[in-house]
Amino acid sequence: MTAILAIAVIVCFLIDNPEFFKRSAATATVNGNASVHFIDVGQGDSILIQSDGKNVLIDTGENNKGDDVLSYLETCGIQSLDYVIGTHAHSDHIGGLDTVINSIEVKNVLLYDLPEKHIPSTKTYIDVLKAIDNNNVNLISAKAGEEISLGDGVIEILGPVSEKFSDLNDFSIVCRFTFGEKSFLFMGDSEIAAEIDLINHGTNLSADVLKAGHHGSRYSCCDEFLDEVNPSIAVMSVGKANSYDHPHDETINKLTQRGVEILRTDFLGNIVITTNGKKLKISKER
Repeated sequence: MTAILAIAVIVCFLIDNPEFFKRSAATATVNGNASVHFIDVGQGDSILIQSDGKNVLIDTGENNKGDDVLSYLETCGIQSLDYVIGTHAHSDHIGGLDTVINSIEVKNVLLYDLPEKHIPSTKTYIDVLKAIDNNNVNLISAKAGEEISLGDGVIEILGPVSEKFSDLNDFSIVCRFTFGEKSFLFMGDSEIAAEIDLINHGTNLSADVLKAGHHGSRYSCCDEFLDEVNPSIAVMSVGKANSYDHPHDETINKLTQRGVEILRTDFLGNIVITTNGKKLKISKER
């Protein structure tokens, strides 16, 4: 009877705590290493994830940065990309995407299916759609709850979880890469409205490494969000002496007060964080 009662207690715990399954999956034994490259594209984002022979690119910087991204991929020996995620339709995130698609094999592109009134008519966005069509690339509509398997690693699409926003930044695709016990959260240009929306939705946001939303703007990284993520490292992709004054002091101060290590591409150039699933190793260009 005691054993039956114990089993019943465990079952009830698992039912009432579904996040336990996520934590268990995140601590599974993994083989080899995975690496996350924060590519210095100035005032913009571009991130390369490598895991188990798979290559995933998140964003491609401004329109004039496509060739720089391609050069970086070439130095990594990459001739094809399994997935490219365009977080949102601003040029400093997808500007170089058409150049990448037109130059090397891209198997899949993930974009968020925007509400009609938010679909941009910019040349940048149209050029990306043309490149996808002209090269017969598989276009996937990103949806929260879906996953991309990368061998022992996995990318979870976490958001957006609603369409109530007025700012295109808040429609950024939010995703988390997990490898063993270590995880990386990528926020695109999400601001506080999107952060709170994820929290209210009950999304598990915990991560060791945070790619801060909107280049470390004061309009991102609210206290409630940082409480949920609880990162040990925050990466900010920013251009030197950019006109937006990113990252803002308010965000820097919040992270510093929490003891978070801040890594900035304007200071350090390309940043690579490698993990064996248990530890993180940071490499900096300068």
